[in-house]
Amino acid sequence: MRKIKLLLFGVVLAALLAVPGAAMAKGHDRDHDKLPDKWEHKFHLSTHHKSAKGDPDSDGLNNRGEFKSRTNPRNHDSDDDGVNDANDDRDHDGEGNRDEVRHGTNPCDRDSDDDGVHDGDEVAGTIVSFEAGVLTIKLRDDSTISGKVDETTEIECRSPRGDDDGARHERHDGGDDNSGPGSGDDEDNDDHSGPGRGDDDRNERQCTTADLTPGTKVHEAEFHHSGDGDVFEEVKLIK
Repeated sequence: MRKIKLLLFGVVLAALLAVPGAAMAKGHDRDHDKLPDKWEHKFHLSTHHKSAKGDPDSDGLNNRGEFKSRTNPRNHDSDDDGVNDANDDRDHDGEGNRDEVRHGTNPCDRDSDDDGVHDGDEVAGTIVSFEAGVLTIKLRDDSTISGKVDETTEIECRSPRGDDDGARHERHDGGDDNSGPGSGDDEDNDDHSGPGRGDDDRNERQCTTADLTPGTKVHEAEFHHSGDGDVFEEVKLIK
């Protein structure tokens, strides 16, 4: 059985990972693991052996992800808010740090492609139909994917994050000051404190097949191939 993850994102990879480009330029990278020596020294990581994929604090976010998220690779909860760094939402855009890294968006920029839409609300698919247990989604490139939805399919709804949320968290591109403990890079920190940590979880709810209506926006979907055809494991809707 082959499992396929469809990360339905409309972000251009070349533009996105200017994540900590400035920080990269601030120091050498002797082991070529895309982690500056200065940052590795700070957190007692090797500058002679690639350590980007390591996870010394076992929080589910590897060192490369910690660097991008400006969190502490040796502290599973850098801002002491009760949410581990992998699931924390550094820029309050509706996407956890680990998901941002996986999707190729900037964990410290709520709108990585500057299109006016928070990364957590990026729409790359729209439901065309759901008939006889088969869900068809039209992607942003006008192609379609189809698969079965059964009792094992997890259907999740996420409410769009409105302007009020953006005003409350007033952060874009890491411009705020951070004096809290456990930050990943003293020279490139945002505010880790304050309300709204874990907002992503509070903004999501379980939905049912009744929500799979034509025209509904799809944020992400995951399916696998089996002998009976493609079956969706997870469908995340924006509604």
